[in-house]
Amino acid sequence: VCSSDLGPVRLLEGDVRAVAADLPPGSFHRVLAPRPKGATEAEDDALVGEFLRCALPLLGPGGCCHWYDFVADWEFPECARSVARIVEACSNAGRKATILRCSAANNKPVAERQYRTVI
Repeated sequence: VCSSDLGPVRLLEGDVRAVAADLPPGSFHRVLAPRPKGATEAEDDALVGEFLRCALPLLGPGGCCHWYDFVADWEFPECARSVARIVEACSNAGRKATILRCSAANNKPVAERQYRTVI
């Protein structure tokens, strides 16, 4: 896939720890990032931190990370729990997070009162 304005679009799939290790820092304008899921909240926090620690260095100046997560309907539109995880992980990685928006990534719930969101 190519974009005439930006050059080739690179689609990469795999464990971010392995994929990111082989790529130069600052080599991407965008990272599409589905949140890794742990068995507990503490494990979720650790996985989010590890994921972003590996993925954030790939973003160049002004780069954008599209973070996909699951939230309850009552968490919209702030998505405070997800935003807090992102901000903390970015801070720990020495990066500043600017949240542009939180919105539903689909029209239908994935489970009762649960939605996929993109932040």
